[in-house]
Amino acid sequence: ADRAGATFRGSGSDTMMSVGPKRAAWMAVCAAGFALTEVLLAVTDQDLQTHWLSIYGFLLIGVSPWASDALTFFKANITETATDDKSFWLLTLSVFISWVFAKSINNSSVLGARYGIIGGIAYAAWYTSFLTAAVVIYRLRKKGFTSLPQAINERYGALATCFFLCAVLYRLVQEVWSNAVVVASFYGDYDTNDWWAAAVTSILIPLAYVFIGGLRSSLISDAVQAVFAVGFLVATIIVINNRADKLDCDREYCSVFTWNPVPDREMFSLEGGLDLVFVGLIQASTSYPFFDPVLTDRAFLADPAIMRKAFILGGTIAGLFIIAFSMIGIYGNMRYTLDENETDANVGAGVPADVSRSMGQAIFSVVNVIMLTSSISTLDSTFSSAAKLAGLELFPFLYEGTPKHVSEASGLHVTIGRVAMIVVAIVGTLPLLEDPDA
Repeated sequence: ADRAGATFRGSGSDTMMSVGPKRAAWMAVCAAGFALTEVLLAVTDQDLQTHWLSIYGFLLIGVSPWASDALTFFKANITETATDDKSFWLLTLSVFISWVFAKSINNSSVLGARYGIIGGIAYAAWYTSFLTAAVVIYRLRKKGFTSLPQAINERYGALATCFFLCAVLYRLVQEVWSNAVVVASFYGDYDTNDWWAAAVTSILIPLAYVFIGGLRSSLISDAVQAVFAVGFLVATIIVINNRADKLDCDREYCSVFTWNPVPDREMFSLEGGLDLVFVGLIQASTSYPFFDPVLTDRAFLADPAIMRKAFILGGTIAGLFIIAFSMIGIYGNMRYTLDENETDANVGAGVPADVSRSMGQAIFSVVNVIMLTSSISTLDSTFSSAAKLAGLELFPFLYEGTPKHVSEASGLHVTIGRVAMIVVAIVGTLPLLEDPDA
């Protein structure tokens, strides 16, 4: 009789696509706010990149429905037995884009400039975490556990659970500033007004729409952003390959796939980056994935078998995305080495903002949008995980001695989750007061 509840339970009142009178009014308010903001940006002659923030913010906030119940807010209306295609694809796209952090693709680009394609593969090695998490959490779920804190509490006791929750909370706080700083690099130098405006806005946008809709807003916006990110990256790689072919190269290997930044160093060697591949594989196959609730929270959505398939596919897409993005850094190093007119050392170092800026306004805008999708999708997942950690796990653990299942949660737990989002956003912004590059 409850079989319908075993799938994605999106009623007409709580889906992003349904538009009732209140939703229509809210969307109209957001549309008016967007129009006013665009006028102000035009009057003050703001850079094109600022308009992307405006478009992103009002679009995602405007379409987010208010989540009033715990299942919607904490679990996106996806039950633990859901087997439908909609749940599978939402989960696949969400785990993919939410783990393609802005800082991660920035690092992959820098490693690409330093080691060539091996650098991208080295960073992608960490994405075998998806397989590790899928296999381990699949087994935990088959044993009846509904969250990692519950499993730790039952197996290792209260003290271990407390330390684990504190470690996870610390990880979530770090995600805020480390992703915002990458977006801010596209808008100016550290501590300038434009830099701060971009950093704070990139935090406030996901905070706003996940505060409204919880994990449901996070998952559906992730799916949309995943499509945009892949499309824009494919377009960028096509342009990069065309431009790389036009560089005056006298080496034997002159493509972004075969370029060796240090010709005297073997590419497929420990010195050439294979050591980083092994380190990534070791970390990803052991503890690393289990201290990131952005990943593990999603492993407790849908039927265990559906989750496992979604994680394997999503992780594969994420790894390929990381390798592809490293080509931006590889091209930057090629250009700095082969083009005597290119004198910016940051281009040679593979810094995405500088490489894309050297390619013109169009590519700079496209890469900026990719960074926005990566940062905002990660931060919305960070805030939804912070809400779940505080509302369903930490507060019940401190108050009752055990984490709470979503079926037992009330409006109080949802409110605690929303407050936790704000606290994590504020605390996570504080490290930006110090220059991250200092």
